[in-house]
Amino acid sequence: MTEIIKTLPVTKSPSELVVEGYASQKPSDQLVDHILPTNISEPLKGLSSIFYINMDRSTERETHMQSLFQNPVFQHTEITRIAAIDGTKKDWDNYLEFYQCSQHPRMMDSEYGCTISHFRAIHYAAMTDDPYSLILEDDASIEFLPYWKKSIQQLVDDAPPDWEILQLSYILFDTLPEEEYETWEMSKNFCGTAAYIIKNSAAKRLTQYLCRNSSPAMPRYCIGPEVPYYHHADRFLYAFLKTYSYHCPFFTYREQNDSYIHPEHVDFHSESKEKTKKLYLRLLEPTVPVVPKTP
Repeated sequence: MTEIIKTLPVTKSPSELVVEGYASQKPSDQLVDHILPTNISEPLKGLSSIFYINMDRSTERETHMQSLFQNPVFQHTEITRIAAIDGTKKDWDNYLEFYQCSQHPRMMDSEYGCTISHFRAIHYAAMTDDPYSLILEDDASIEFLPYWKKSIQQLVDDAPPDWEILQLSYILFDTLPEEEYETWEMSKNFCGTAAYIIKNSAAKRLTQYLCRNSSPAMPRYCIGPEVPYYHHADRFLYAFLKTYSYHCPFFTYREQNDSYIHPEHVDFHSESKEKTKKLYLRLLEPTVPVVPKTP
């Protein structure tokens, strides 16, 4: 199994807290200039475990995540770092095999490394007794936290009963979510695995499938032909497990972001963040009361 590092967040008082991500934004881009924060109490209520994925060489991103976890909302949640597979080492195939399918010719080593890293995080989630866990990538931002309308517990309680994954961050292109819990489909192109909640039973089911040809203690994950898409982490996971995309993503990407897999996609992250802000404005914008006409 992969090395894991238990992390205890350093707590700051609310007066010390600066909402991460705002400092580098222009004032006109801040949601606070347009809508009032909801500031719900206990936004992470119901969440016991977080697994975040980070490569050993990504020390700056590790620093970013440790700063993120200083937010007081994380103080009652166990946080575990998962050492990610570094696709540049060209050894990802030591951790993955194919059955009745083959490596996709259009996928890069770094993309397979990302997929295996998510398998690892989910594997560890499966070994907990927690009803669900949050999986994060190491460029996640919580700048939308003050505008959440629901806690994690409420989000889960209100979700369709057949959910296995709730996608809480995704890149928006042309299609916008129409339902509060939008059924994930390839055609909608809600891309990304920056943040999602996975049900424990789903994590166990996926892990059992991936480890069917090896020992869970020394896994060599096995992908079969069941998912007729590329083996990208998002496409595989969301097609294999019943996934809903929440209509107003809880998490987004950090400011001044980079990418080890697709540097050319960083602009999409920024554009998608602006579209997500518009979703928040649409959902939280105060309504103007209608004054009845005098007869």
